[in-house]
Amino acid sequence: MGVGPTDVDSLLYRSGYVSESDFAQLKASHAVGSIFGRFYDLNGRECDTEFRERAIALTFDDLRKIPERIALTMGAHRIQAILGLLYGELITTLVTDSDTAIAVLEEHYSLPGGRSENGNRKSATVERHDQSSILRKEEV
Repeated sequence: MGVGPTDVDSLLYRSGYVSESDFAQLKASHAVGSIFGRFYDLNGRECDTEFRERAIALTFDDLRKIPERIALTMGAHRIQAILGLLYGELITTLVTDSDTAIAVLEEHYSLPGGRSENGNRKSATVERHDQSSILRKEEV
């Protein structure tokens, strides 16, 4: 699945699905990204906006029932969107470039939620494959 940013670089904006004023509403709802035309916050919860009713796609609950959920994305402007997918358990695997994988991990560890309930640091393994990296969530 692709991961959309919540700004005018978004395919949803370029295709006319949302306007700049729509993005202002999404920012007010703390949206950090979108998948399947559904917008979510940093915790991976779907934002309660009018777009929720517009989307003709899987719900997040239905998506989580799929055993392997792979996202393919890259770029510093998508770090928060990627973290929202991971925190909300909307994906199980991220395929990205090494720079983005490192930036995701650095941002994750800088946030208060970078530790599990038992106090251990949450971590991920990074498998390097030529120009891409595969990030898999783990808990140490």
